[in-house]
Amino acid sequence: MENHQRYRIDSRVSGGPVESWIGLDQTLDRPVTIRVLDPSTEIGKRVQLQARSLTRLEHPALLHVLDTIDLDGRFGVVTELLPQENLEDRLSQQGYFSSQETIAIGIQLGEALATLHRAGFALGGLQPKDVGQRNDGTVVIVEGPPTSDAIGIPARPSDDITALGELLHCLLVGFRPQIDHQGRYELHPAIPAPLGQLIRRSVDQEGRWSDATALVLALRSLQQDFDQVDGAVQATQADYLRAERTWLAPAAIIAALAGLVIVMGLFATQTQTGSSLVADVHEVVWLEPEETIFTDKSQNSSASVAPVTSRPPSLTSQLQIIRIVDFDPAGDDQEEHHEKRELINNGDSSNGWYTERYTTSDFGKLKEKN
Repeated sequence: MENHQRYRIDSRVSGGPVESWIGLDQTLDRPVTIRVLDPSTEIGKRVQLQARSLTRLEHPALLHVLDTIDLDGRFGVVTELLPQENLEDRLSQQGYFSSQETIAIGIQLGEALATLHRAGFALGGLQPKDVGQRNDGTVVIVEGPPTSDAIGIPARPSDDITALGELLHCLLVGFRPQIDHQGRYELHPAIPAPLGQLIRRSVDQEGRWSDATALVLALRSLQQDFDQVDGAVQATQADYLRAERTWLAPAAIIAALAGLVIVMGLFATQTQTGSSLVADVHEVVWLEPEETIFTDKSQNSSASVAPVTSRPPSLTSQLQIIRIVDFDPAGDDQEEHHEKRELINNGDSSNGWYTERYTTSDFGKLKEKN
């Protein structure tokens, strides 16, 4: 993108309908953020209207519109340089915020919302990634009016109060409140009772704060109370969350092991099914070769009695045949001799046949490999 006569445009940090660029105000020699959009689009028209309407709107937690410029037919909104870190980054680093810091952030954001609502605008939502944190610890809303489009459409002040309550819950325990099957918010038990009541009035439709100013007043009152008991409350919150994480770790391990057992069980079931088919084939057609032994049972060796041929009993020859099936070992598709099936199970293995392993691809060397 070409430079403006006053602003040098360096690099793009985000894309989409509203692009964010890092630049330099060459007149004042200060870094700035320039948000660029197409004024012919619906989003572009909305942002252009609200940026010009809110040029004089000032609050530390709202991005201040420093200038509006034209960039080769595109509309640009010049603001302070966006913070490099947001609340989502902080949560990923430390897990949760203290009650005192959460209340302080809530007061700043509540005041910014009240200022925005009085001007006739709303965000329509608020998440940790939408709130930047400066080096001095103060916060600023980096998405939504006045420098970009609303986070949620339609954007209503009541939605902003609910979103701020959800954000406070997220800062205290690391995640948003859950919603039960009746659509009611379930607040985490680690949240101190006074803060829980304040959040409850923010997220529930019944008894919700009349406006953002009422919520800020409640937060300021709560801040004074927490100054007196902050140490004990903070220790309770930290101990509860630490105990919960200690419990969740073995629970996660147990769940993982249970999943592994289920997978192994399914695999074993399939393997047993396949093995039972193979075993069934062995029961039908597998008879181990046995060594023939000639014994002379006559007491008089000189008598002309023919020797008796017998075989010692073996484990495989004692197998119980449960069924007999037709097959063609040679694979020549010729007619089978069904009348000879009874010879397999007539107690005389000499007129039967066997294979060493019928489950091989060559049918126990009875069939040539393809």
